[in-house]
This record gives sequence, structure tokens and C-alpha cells, in this order.
Amino acid sequence: MNWYTIDNPEVLDTPALVVFPERVKENIRLAIEMVGSPARLRPHVKTHKSPDCTRLLLAAGITRFKCATIAEAEMLAIEGAPDVLLAYQPIGPKSARFVQLIKKYPGTAFSCLIDNHEAAEAMAATFKAAGIIVPVYLDINVGMDRTGIAPGAEAFHLYANAAHTPGIMPIGLHVYDGHIRDTDLAERTRKCDEGFAKVEALRKTIINNLTKSTPTSNSTRLPTIIAGGSPTFPIHAKRASDIQCSPGTFVYWDKGYADAFPDQPFQPAALVVTRVISKRSDTRLCLDLGHKSIAPENELARRVFFLNGPELNPSVKARNTWSSKPAAIKRKPALPTPTTSATSIMVFPIISAPPLPSTIAPSPSRPAGSRVSGRTPPATVFLRSSLNSPGFFNGLSPKPVISPTLTIYAAPRRLNCN
Repeated sequence: MNWYTIDNPEVLDTPALVVFPERVKENIRLAIEMVGSPARLRPHVKTHKSPDCTRLLLAAGITRFKCATIAEAEMLAIEGAPDVLLAYQPIGPKSARFVQLIKKYPGTAFSCLIDNHEAAEAMAATFKAAGIIVPVYLDINVGMDRTGIAPGAEAFHLYANAAHTPGIMPIGLHVYDGHIRDTDLAERTRKCDEGFAKVEALRKTIINNLTKSTPTSNSTRLPTIIAGGSPTFPIHAKRASDIQCSPGTFVYWDKGYADAFPDQPFQPAALVVTRVISKRSDTRLCLDLGHKSIAPENELARRVFFLNGPELNPSVKARNTWSSKPAAIKRKPALPTPTTSATSIMVFPIISAPPLPSTIAPSPSRPAGSRVSGRTPPATVFLRSSLNSPGFFNGLSPKPVISPTLTIYAAPRRLNCN
């Protein structure tokens, strides 16, 4: 029996995202093993955005998290995450929302990023007016060229200025090197080490010029470094024990990262289920996967991989339409019809950023025993073999999680950018 087989696919509304908790737990275990301790991990939650997945991470001893939105930060706080970094600068109205979040969840230590004087001073004024001091990390740009300040004298002065700005307290450096995506591990390591050396030099400058010589409460803490995403995770994982690593896609993994980074041991833990809603011909099917159900940043052919229908190709003429490869048609292909149980297809997301298409595979029948006990709002359901908690399926092994957005067994090529 294939790992992705589900007992009762007929109960799923499609398209649906299916997550396998046992596989998620194994991926979490592998990540901890790679860094040596849960204390070194600060997983980015933008891949899963899930309370259930967050609980699995907390249960494994992970206490530090990173997120991309205030909504994700609140989800983490609701689940009791002790330490949450909002990985951008909350500018304008978002700074006020961030203040509300901090005051609403005093049990969680929140922090955010800064990368320029104007934004830092504006946020600090909001925080000071609210009577709070918010820890901040200096966002360092080592080549991603999306956010951040280049490591060097200007970055040092920004850090030093923040140390004397009421309302904020600099506590470390944040560096995301998502532009380094070489499949060759040696080349990826070379580029990663080259950029990280500049970050280490900046930290040394801060330590020598601020923490030792400036007797203020805002500048005496040794700066922490939070580094990397999924592509460079194996490299940063081998650094000193005080370097925190922040991969995100590892919890679910995807075909895109599996193909691009074969040196990483993680296994696919999520797929998409979709159905055949119309059989246009003997060589053409229309699915309910939806043109935008999986992140549409790549061309259609690079969004999904069909686990149980590897011969299927996306049609260039119509959205949501898939056809058999011409080279594979030696006789009339036996494509499933919308009236049989074979209409469930498993799709494995191919890429790594917000959910991208996956792999399709008709769902073989599974032994009895799987029961739906409910859905976890707003759109995620877990499949489990023992727990009867709300939002979980029972009687499945391995244990998947399902989100009512895709129905067909598909492997996303991409789940998240980190």
C-alpha cells in the first residue's frame, strides 16, 4: 500500500489538502537531530499556518517560532508558543495591531525586525506610547535583496541607534539567504558561508563596540543570530550552538525541494486530493483542483506532480484540464471516469512556497476503520490512528491531515518559500 493511500476518500470534499501527522513528526525529529537541540530551531510557520502542526512542534520541545503575518503570530500565541518573531517591520496600522497582540498574549515574548532608521523610530514611538519595549532583530541582507540592510558600518550604526531608542531593544541579527538554491551542496555551502562571514563580522563589531563599552540596559545583551531557510538549513545546522536556524518547508516538504536538495532527509508529509469532474475524451480529464488552488507563481506544468497519474500533463488550452502524454498513448488510455471511486487523484506539490500543485494519483481503497470526526476550522483536518481530538481522522496509519481545498492525491511541488 502506498504511503498516501486514504481509507475513505469519498468523505472528502475536494480539492483538499491532506497532511500526514506521523510523517510531520518524523520530519520534526530529523530537523532537531540535524541541529542537535530543539533550542536551536526557530521554524517558520508560513508553510503550514496550522494550530495542529504548531502543537506537534511544541510537543517536540521547540519553543521559538518565526512567522510572516500578525495572524500567524496570533495563532502561535493562542497555541502557547513562548517566543514568536514577526519576520518583518510592522509599519503603519500594523504597529498598533502588533501592540494589541503583545498586550493580549502576555505569555508570549514577541519580537520583530528593523532595517532602517525611519521605520525603527516610527515603530519605537508607537511602542513607547503604549508603554512597552519590543525586542527587535536587525534584518541583514546578504544577497536576497528583498528586505534588510547590508552588513557593514551602516548596519552597525542602525543597531547602535536602536540600542538608545526608547520603545525598542535590539537583541540580535536576522539573515534570510533564500537566494542561495544551488542543488550542489558544496556550491551552496560556499555561497552560504561567504554571506554568513559578513554577518559574523558585524556581530563581532557590535560585541566589541556596544555590549562591552556601553553600560545601557538596551545594549548589554550579546546579539543572537537567526539564519537561513530550508535550502541552507543543513549548512547553518552545523554552525555554533548559539546560531538559531529557521527552516519552514521541512514540516511538509514538497517535490520541488526534494528534487532540488536531495541532501536533505525530509519526506513528503502533505498532498492534495482532487477529483475528476468531467471526462472530456479518452485522453483528457477536467479536475476540480482549481487553477489557483496551489500557488500559481510557476507555469502549470511545474506546479503539481500526480502520484497516481504520472502520465498526465496539464492542458495548455484550458485551465484545470489534464491529458495523457502523447508518447505514452499506445492504445486507448484507461482514464478514470467521474462515476467511479477511481476519480480521486493524489497530487504532490512540486514547489516550495505557498501551496503549489502536487502529484495526482487515483485513490485505491483502504481497509475499513477510517472515520471523520470533524474538521479543524477553517480548512484543515488531520488523519490519525489513535487520537479522537476534534478535527482529526481516526484509524489511519500513517496519519494524514486534510484541508478542504484539493481532492485528488497530488504532491505539491511547492509549499512555501522558506
